[in-house]
Amino acid sequence: MSNRKTDPLFQLISTLSRAEKRYFKLYARRLRVNESAKFLKLFDIMSRIKTYDEDFILMHTPVSKQQLANMKAHLYRQILTSLRMQSTEHDCELQLGEQCDFAKLLYKRGLYRQSLKSLERAKALARNYHADNLLASMISFERMIESQHITRSYYPRAEELIQEAEEVLEKVHRCEVFSNLSLRFYGMHIRTGSIRNEYAKPFVEEYLHANCPDLDANAGFLEKLMFYQMQLWRYFILQNLTMCYRYSLSWIRLFKIHPQMKQSLSMLYLKGFHYLLEALFYFNDYHRFIRGLKSFEYAVETIKRPDKNTRIQSFVYLYSHRLNQHFMEGSFSEGIEQLLPELTLALNKYSNYLDAHQLMVFDYKIACLYFGNGHFISAINHLERIINRYEEGLREDLQAFSRLLHLLACYEAECFDKLEKQIKIVYKFFLQLNQRGKVQHAILKFLKELGDIYPDQLKSRFIKLKNELSEYFEDRYEKKSLLYLDIISWLESKIENKPVKDIIRIKFLKKTNQTPLAKHFHSSRP
Repeated sequence: MSNRKTDPLFQLISTLSRAEKRYFKLYARRLRVNESAKFLKLFDIMSRIKTYDEDFILMHTPVSKQQLANMKAHLYRQILTSLRMQSTEHDCELQLGEQCDFAKLLYKRGLYRQSLKSLERAKALARNYHADNLLASMISFERMIESQHITRSYYPRAEELIQEAEEVLEKVHRCEVFSNLSLRFYGMHIRTGSIRNEYAKPFVEEYLHANCPDLDANAGFLEKLMFYQMQLWRYFILQNLTMCYRYSLSWIRLFKIHPQMKQSLSMLYLKGFHYLLEALFYFNDYHRFIRGLKSFEYAVETIKRPDKNTRIQSFVYLYSHRLNQHFMEGSFSEGIEQLLPELTLALNKYSNYLDAHQLMVFDYKIACLYFGNGHFISAINHLERIINRYEEGLREDLQAFSRLLHLLACYEAECFDKLEKQIKIVYKFFLQLNQRGKVQHAILKFLKELGDIYPDQLKSRFIKLKNELSEYFEDRYEKKSLLYLDIISWLESKIENKPVKDIIRIKFLKKTNQTPLAKHFHSSRP
């Protein structure tokens, strides 16, 4: 039996709003012959059920089992056609596609000059929205018409078309290069996270210099956007957070220069804020982070008629950074009481649309929230969800730190019976992934020796480990490990015999009047 995740038609219908369902019924009933159509009855039944049940559908619709597959395929096409018609007015890409379709229909009827006029309108719209790929296709079609039919065009028009085509194709080529590099760097980050030592840095830089063209002085919107995205991922991998901040800021400012793109590329617009907030979180620049978060929330509110994808990504970014805010403030109790209930509801709503990486990140952040508030069993439950659905090649750095935090949570929850066994499993995991940096090695060694430490020696061993790890704050490649897992604050809590949330809160109150980035970017504001 199918379910919501595997039946495409049911999944499509479940994404429709009430207005979209109403519009579809009006569209489908535009012809009287469709009033009692079987596909409409199938739509009504599938709109009402909560989970896909084929036997129930067959029982309540006048469709045989043999007819069901074809009927579902027909209904699927009809819904997509309805959605396209409903969305064309507000979607510039659909408008461009419609104009191109009109031009082709006119051409096939021998109305060449009318076809060219339709193309001119479409090209003007494409230029306004920087849709260079579609513009290149339109120019190619226009070139074909001009080369095969007498349209009374004057001679210079041929040269103009050639020059226009060459310029657009060059733009498209550079965009593709930047986009491919961005995707490659993103893939590296999803697999292993950031580089862990200086030896890996030349590989990234040499690959970039060998494959990346310079940004043209007259580069258009998309070229710049793809270039900023590529550079941002490059510096995330190299752990150069200052440059990440600069390029994310350039990303957002690009949309301010071209405000019409905020609506047509809303998801990319919001993603720029996401990267900006990530950089500010890692810098622990609270004041600028809060200003950026408010700007991001305002940007979300100003998106008119956001599509499903934009709403989903807005949720992911917004709640991820609201969790980060609680980590920065040390307000773990408030996070659990105020944020977690609404986050849980939203996760239940969007879980079918989130990928494994996004779910892993949320589980890790929620586990950190519980750990910081002393709810160690709840933290263990979320960390075990990450460990149990381990996927090879997916955020190996986060997988590694989930296992370390799991060990600390087991220690705090006094699950000593399985701690020794888990240490051996984690040690073997680190060896297999070659993920054992200095921070991980020091923590594993400490946990491995815990059983041989007398109670009166514990405090001195905590102090020794804290001093050892504090030295790594000067090491760029080890420092990020301490941001994933605030082991320093945890050690201080053991040394001072205070809850870890109190330690982090005190640090926050001392730092709120300082902005680490201010001396570097005093005039820059998100």
